[in-house]
Amino acid sequence: TAMEGEIFDNKGVVDKYLGDGVMAAFGLPDTSEVDVASAVRCARGMLERTRQLSKQRKDAGEQDYRISIGLHVGHVVAGNVGSERNLSFTVIGDTVNTAARLESLSREYDAAIVVSQDIVDAVRDEMGEKADTLLADFENIGAAKVKGRAESVEVWVLRDRGESLAAIRGA
Repeated sequence: TAMEGEIFDNKGVVDKYLGDGVMAAFGLPDTSEVDVASAVRCARGMLERTRQLSKQRKDAGEQDYRISIGLHVGHVVAGNVGSERNLSFTVIGDTVNTAARLESLSREYDAAIVVSQDIVDAVRDEMGEKADTLLADFENIGAAKVKGRAESVEVWVLRDRGESLAAIRGA
């Protein structure tokens, strides 16, 4: 519910729940001038909300937890997929697969958020000088081999160091 709230608050849509995860899309059904920035803002908000919830659990003597997020931008196929008996709206394509593969790299890079260079470039295009605030603390770690892609993907990571996002909210 908390993650869903962050998605909706940042103009995203929940595509589906995947076990203990959630897949979201931005720019659907209508695009805006800041869809990619909204996705990054959402990811940072999800991270902050997870920190709060995890601390509450830890304070109550329960197991704390972390999340990992992967973001990529590009064209997708969006629409109803399935059969007459099992039809659902979804997004599919290389962009979706790449985002999922970036999320899986989070463990290798000890990062909470893993994004492609395409995300960084798009945020800079959308926000101009204000992009630096939203992209603060992301580190470029270079090209990474991503399963299912012939070419490497330039990767940026945000490690979860527990910083507050108060300054990011205004970006």
